[in-house]
Order: sequence, then C-alpha cells, then structure tokens
Amino acid sequence: MTVLAIIILLALGVALLFVEVLIIPGTTVVGIIGLILMGIGVYYAYDSYGKTEGVIALVSSFGVSAILIVIGFKSGTWKKLANKSVIDSKVNVVDKTIVDVGSTGTLITDLRPVGKAMFNGNKVEVKSQEGFLEKDQEIEVVKIVMSNIIVKLKL
Repeated sequence: MTVLAIIILLALGVALLFVEVLIIPGTTVVGIIGLILMGIGVYYAYDSYGKTEGVIALVSSFGVSAILIVIGFKSGTWKKLANKSVIDSKVNVVDKTIVDVGSTGTLITDLRPVGKAMFNGNKVEVKSQEGFLEKDQEIEVVKIVMSNIIVKLKL
C-alpha cells in the first residue's frame, strides 16, 4: 500500500475520532469507524514498510488525535455546538391557596383517570379516585399526595 493511502486512512480516522469526541455525544458508529480506519492505516504501515514506520504511524496518529482533542476542548469548539437551552418548567406544584382538601371545582376535561379541572379560576391537573369521570362535573378534593390532587364526584 502506498504512503499516501496510509496517510489518508490515518487522517480520516483521526478526523472521525475528533468528530466523535467533540461533536457527536456518546459512543457511536463514527468513533468506531475512526478507530478502525486508524487501525487499518497502522496495520498497513507495519505490513508495507516495517516496524519503524509502523511505530511512527501508530504514535503519530494517536498523538495527533490527542493534540486535536485537547485543542478542541481548550478552544471552546464544543461550547459553540452545545445545547444551551434551560428547562424552567415545573411539576404540578400544589398551591394551598388555590386547592386544598375539601375544595370544589369543575372538570374541564374527562378524567381517564387524569385530567384538568378548574378551581377558583385556576386550571390544575387532577387524578380521579373513582375511575373515569366526564367533563363539566362538579368535583371535590379528597387528598393531596405530594404533587397529585386526588378528586371524587361532589355529592
């Protein structure tokens, strides 16, 4: 195999390994293919040109990979590609001023067994204690367990 073919295999392997580490999260096919290409390049360097050139190919390919990855992390390349969105949503936090045990409200969706209800002009997610309940029925809060509001039909 020619020197140019070996260099191309090693360069492609290094490039794919760089992409794997800095751009694509997790262990994917790209990184595995990169390592395989580097391995093939090193193998052919040993096979075609001998031990000294094989060691040079091995050390240089892994050395260049390490240097590129360090430079990539230090330069902030990965920060430009990172997802910077912030999750600011909350779990159904029960406000005791709006809903408390004994409060009454109206269903605005069917409960199968979870749905939405209106309490004092506020829309809240509730769970049925009795199974399925239809929309527009009057309900009463039986208990509040953590963030779950358990309701039943108002008698």
